[in-house]
Amino acid sequence: NNDFIRVVPNGIDVHIPGNFDREETAQKYDLPLGCPVIGIFGRLVKQKQHAIFLEVAKNILEQWPDTIFVIVGEGPLREQIQK
Repeated sequence: NNDFIRVVPNGIDVHIPGNFDREETAQKYDLPLGCPVIGIFGRLVKQKQHAIFLEVAKNILEQWPDTIFVIVGEGPLREQIQK
């Protein structure tokens, strides 16, 4: 039943622009080139489930140890997440 389905579009444009420079971005954020980078972006609160992200990161690193994970945001859980 379509009455129960709602589409919520992203609040940001998730498409990589054509002029995206990987080398410049890697240098700007001190990231190695050639490594996969996975990130989560948002307020650092319980509802965003950062603990699950960290658990998944741990599992991925077992198979792909060169993967880089980034968490971007501010909020009350910042200190806890940094530990």
